[in-house]
Amino acid sequence: MKRLIKIGLFIYLACLVSFVCSAQQWTSSDAVSEASGRINAVSTGIYSALQNQAGLAGVESFSFSLNALSRFAGLGLNDVSMITALPSKSGVFGLDIQQFGYQLYRESKFGLAYGRNLAKSLSIGLQLNYLRQSIPEYGSTNGLTAEGGLLYHPSDLWLIGIHLYNISFSKKPFSSEIYPVRFSAGFKYSSSASLDLLAGIEKELSYPLSFRTGAVYRFNKKIFLRTGLISYPFEWSFGLGYSIGQWHIDASTSYHQWLGISPMLSLSYATKK
Repeated sequence: MKRLIKIGLFIYLACLVSFVCSAQQWTSSDAVSEASGRINAVSTGIYSALQNQAGLAGVESFSFSLNALSRFAGLGLNDVSMITALPSKSGVFGLDIQQFGYQLYRESKFGLAYGRNLAKSLSIGLQLNYLRQSIPEYGSTNGLTAEGGLLYHPSDLWLIGIHLYNISFSKKPFSSEIYPVRFSAGFKYSSSASLDLLAGIEKELSYPLSFRTGAVYRFNKKIFLRTGLISYPFEWSFGLGYSIGQWHIDASTSYHQWLGISPMLSLSYATKK
């Protein structure tokens, strides 16, 4: 009986994970992006190792971040990650380690990223990912994917970015199915010293185009308020950020139209230049 219950639970969870992935939910994330509509193509700084590696070019000192997300709180699907970024004379190197899942199902990612400036207003980034999928009673599979993006600053007020996940169109082990291929593009406009407006699109093969909007309001240099909307599947989010010296604390909550809320917390630190 216990074995039947475990198998049933596994089947339910596998279906749930499949639904989550097909609904474009499980992508690497942080509380800053989660709170402002996941317009990942214009991500900059330490979190760009998870979003658009071209943004790493703006990291000026050794930095790291810890992130924890309870995906659809109450279902037991947790997403935790750690990021580090190290500037060098030839560019900025990044490492991200992520684990998603449940005791009966795990997905892990180990990513090595690189970002650098090609010109004063243009940067590029690439990342190679090692992926591992594990089911305790059925073993595990391993695979590789690559991703990369561009960031362009036409002026001090505008930032434009594009990003493509699985640019190699890598296939899953022992299968003809390819890993998700995902294209995203977006822009950020600093309409004032205290307000940023964001908009973007994301398209995964075989699924509808997703439109995203977001806004970031800075009360001062220490406190940030963020909010965002996603069209498919419909999702609304908001969050707060607080800076203390070299430390940054960000919290977010997003609401999915079918599966409920997903609270997240990110903590990052950058050494002095």
